This record gives sequence, C-alpha cells and structure tokens, in this order.
Amino acid sequence: MTTEPSATKAVEIGAAIRVMGDDEIYPNHQLSVVLYAGSFIKEKPEVARKFMRAYLRAVRDYNDALKNGKLAGPKADDVIATLTEYTKVKDPAVYRAITPQGCNPDGHVHVPSLKNDLQFFLQEAQIQGTVTVEQVLDMSFADAAVKEAGGQPVPAPAPAPAPEKPSQTAAPATQPGKPGADRGDGKPTAADMATLQAHAKAGAARALELLGWAELVGVGVPRDPVQAYFHYGMAAAAGAPTGRRDQAAIFSGSLTNEERQQILIVVDAGRLMTQLAGNRARFEYALSSALVLADVAVHSGDAVGVVVFDDVVR
Repeated sequence: MTTEPSATKAVEIGAAIRVMGDDEIYPNHQLSVVLYAGSFIKEKPEVARKFMRAYLRAVRDYNDALKNGKLAGPKADDVIATLTEYTKVKDPAVYRAITPQGCNPDGHVHVPSLKNDLQFFLQEAQIQGTVTVEQVLDMSFADAAVKEAGGQPVPAPAPAPAPEKPSQTAAPATQPGKPGADRGDGKPTAADMATLQAHAKAGAARALELLGWAELVGVGVPRDPVQAYFHYGMAAAAGAPTGRRDQAAIFSGSLTNEERQQILIVVDAGRLMTQLAGNRARFEYALSSALVLADVAVHSGDAVGVVVFDDVVR
C-alpha cells in the first residue's frame, strides 16, 4: 500500500497494479492533519490564527479544482501550477493523473477514523501512554477562521444513537456473519440502509457494528468482508466491546480461505519513507511487514514476490 503520487507512478512504470483505493478500503480515513506545536499556540496565537485563515482559503481553492475525482475542475490549472512550483513533483501530468485527496472546507477532521488508528498503534505498541484523540484535537482555530470568513463552521460529526430498529435485520453479530438473537425477519429498505449508514458515518458504535454485519453477509448492501473488517474496527474504536473480536474472526474466516495464490508485495522506497516513525524509518517497518507477510503466505502455500521501487523499480 502507498499513497499518491507514488501509487500512480508505480502503476505507470509497471511496478504495481491498482487493486483498491483507500476510499474503498477505509472510507473517511483521515490520512493527515494540520499540527500546531503547543509552544506555537501559546506564544504566537495570532500567527496561528492567521495561518489557519490562509490554510482554509487554500483548501477551498484546492476543492474548487476537483472534478470527478481528479484535478480537473475550474481552478485545476492554478492549483497544479502552485503544486509544481512548491513541491518536488514537477510534472503537471502527474497531478492530472493521480487520485487527489479530499479536504474538509472548514478544516474539520473525521474523529472516528483518528480513534480507530490510535487504537491500532496503541495495540502495536507504537505509541506509549494513555493519550486520547480528544487531548490533542483543537478545532478552535479552524472554527474561528470560518467565522471570520463570514460563514459558520460545519460541526464535526458527533456520535448519535442508532435507531432502535434500523433495518429490522441488523443486530450485532454474536459471531461475524451470524445475526444476533434480536434480528427480525424483514429485509431492509433503501431508506433503512441510508439511516443506518448516516448513523455509522456520525460515529455511532452500534450503527458501525450493524453496518459491518450487513456488509459481511450481504444484507442491504453488497457483500464485502473487507469493508466489514474496517467497520468492525471503527465500531471498536467508538466503544463497541466485541468489535476487535469480530475483526479477528473475519480475518481468520472470510479473508484467509484461499490458498495457492500468486502474491506480489510492492514496497515504496521513496523519500517520504525515510522519515522516522518512533525510532525507525517508515521503510524499515514496511519492509519488515512485507517479509512477515511473505513468510506467512509461503507457509500457506502461496507464491510470493517482493518489489521495491522509488522513481524506478529496484
């Protein structure tokens, strides 16, 4: 897995094929955030406010450049010219080919995604201590910038209780793929599923569990164990007590039942991978993970290859 523009570059040079985007694997995944140092906020609050105003103006210009999932909107030429001038990617064609990320025009972040990722890194011992998302999240600068621009901030998604009977079919799975005892016999309507998805998007643990179950068994939505896996993880981050157990059951059941596959693992060795994550470079983690995955796959009867690339295949 890698991000843009590395993903498009890897496909162009034949080092990889595109299987699935992050928007499909992990909807609403918060890939990055704007970070302010505590000393910056304390010692230069006015500068921090001015930066946020400028940042949100740039975000809105950037969003105006998007069309149909590409940098092809009315302001695309201006945005691409700025990117080629101030970043290391100098080819405008690359920006036109990539799948650009989306940015909230009011500077808000997707809190359930941050909580889910934090839980993962805590479990993997990549983060020490008991820090929470709430302790490091401060939307005051973004909200103030929006008000000063003449608008009103869009509230960040807040957990909302799931409806008592969102679909009359969806109950938390006692085992992944098997409905709980309170499941009804009716089939969910499109309106039922829309309501359920809205509550899940707002971060309600119960709704995320139900949506995960629906995706796992194909009720009201196409069957998709991968999506179910991530929704169970988000449910766990939102407080669902069985979310991690259900994730593990999906992985051991639905996602690992094929053998003798041909697997190609592609590892990004570009400049960004030299940055430290803890006390090790990101590339070291990626390579270690690739080798562990390769070892597991070989012992499961699969054929495995590993490719490393930056601007060319190594």
